[in-house]
Amino acid sequence: MDGILLVPARDGGQADFQDFFTQLRKEVADLRQEVACLHRENLELRQRAGYWEAQHARSVERLLQEQIELLQADNLELRSQLFGQRSE
Repeated sequence: MDGILLVPARDGGQADFQDFFTQLRKEVADLRQEVACLHRENLELRQRAGYWEAQHARSVERLLQEQIELLQADNLELRSQLFGQRSE
């Protein structure tokens, strides 16, 4: 597709119009095929994006859980220091 619009000659006969419409039909078929290919590619990319979004969410959840566990351990240690047995 070079972007050139084919215009039949005014003095041409039926053969010129048939060639013109044959070329036009071919270009339309090519464009439909290209659109179908782009639709498939778009679907595939959307699926990949969904997969990586899910992976990111799982990773964030795991990191948050690790941070919660560390804070709970720190909290337990500080409580034991504050309320633990005294040697007095």
